[in-house]
Amino acid sequence: MNAPFSREIAPPPFVAETRIGFRFLGSQTWETHVIRVALRDLERLIPGRKPREPVVLDAGCGQGKSFRPLADHFAPQRIIAVDYEPQCIALAAGEAARQGVAVEVRRGDLSALEMPGESVDVVFCHQTFHHLTRQEETLAEFHRVLKPGGLLLFAESTRACCARRASASGLRTSRFPTSGGAVRILARSNSSACACRSRGSAKRR
Repeated sequence: MNAPFSREIAPPPFVAETRIGFRFLGSQTWETHVIRVALRDLERLIPGRKPREPVVLDAGCGQGKSFRPLADHFAPQRIIAVDYEPQCIALAAGEAARQGVAVEVRRGDLSALEMPGESVDVVFCHQTFHHLTRQEETLAEFHRVLKPGGLLLFAESTRACCARRASASGLRTSRFPTSGGAVRILARSNSSACACRSRGSAKRR
């Protein structure tokens, strides 16, 4: 008797947001009180001056609410925005047009970026990592596309996401704090300069 046919099916590269969460991610509250706060936190962790006219990768751009804050903080020469979900891509393209921000919006898999190596100055990954099913591969891709000395600006709700994985990818990060709250990490490619900061609920503005 023949053995039953079986084939391993790779999981999708992300876990979708809930309906309520999706609505919140498209709100002005999300832009003003979450994204802009995260960018202010992360900017304080950058040693020395911010990169001048950088190429910025918005990794997991969602509905594009990060585009204007990124433009305001970095005055980038180029923003490349990548997301896997088609609905997000359509909304993000509309948001870029509405805000008048020049953004290259692409559908793609963060664990297999269709970008040259050492082509990006800043990777911004905000509240995306916990949705990804291929986290080690994604961090390796961030490391690959960052220029030497480039910055990974990383914000997550849970510190359990990636201290070990980030170190394994070659991105040097400090140890995660043990207290609760959202985690901010700055990692510099090919450098030991790094820092992280946690915002507990009592400190939220």
